[in-house]
Amino acid sequence: MGTLIEKAMERAIKAIKNNDYDRAKAVKKYTIQVANLEETVRTSGMKILTTQQPVARDLRLVSVAFKISDHMLRIADQTYNVAEITKQLIGESVVQTPERLIEMGNKTIAMVKNAINSFVNLDIDGARAVIQADDEVDNIFVSVRDDLIILINENKKNGAQAIDYVMISKYMERIADYSVSISEQVIYYITGTYPILEETEEDEEE
Repeated sequence: MGTLIEKAMERAIKAIKNNDYDRAKAVKKYTIQVANLEETVRTSGMKILTTQQPVARDLRLVSVAFKISDHMLRIADQTYNVAEITKQLIGESVVQTPERLIEMGNKTIAMVKNAINSFVNLDIDGARAVIQADDEVDNIFVSVRDDLIILINENKKNGAQAIDYVMISKYMERIADYSVSISEQVIYYITGTYPILEETEEDEEE
């Protein structure tokens, strides 16, 4: 699932950057495969729960796998939405594709890759790095959104296309959030505690 998501996202971002309809169209096949694999993970997990009755760390792994596969499915859905809007934008020339939008897309792809790798390698430092990277993506989103709002205010003809770009940036922000959620699940699997609970305990000690 992780590999398919990465391929889908890479094609979606290249489609935006190069006004490439074929790349945008290709995203759909990857998202369909991700959906099929998510169902396979869910079915396999339920079979393990009912036939093997796992306990402790094994039970936690199954629970985490359920949630991570669901987050991956959501990332695939958001990537598909990005590709569909991009297809509509092909040929439009009123508003130039914001450079920071491409930057945001590349950083989001990196977050997804690192989140998946942190699960594969049980890398708690890598998972925490993904969580920290989310602030940067959020800041770029605000910058892109504000720049596009200015374009709309300058000329109403920019409106429709600018709003489409805002929607794309919002989908990317959500993908980044799902990457954070995957990383939080990795930390939970390794430590038995969610990051938010760790922060709460630290605040109480202070």
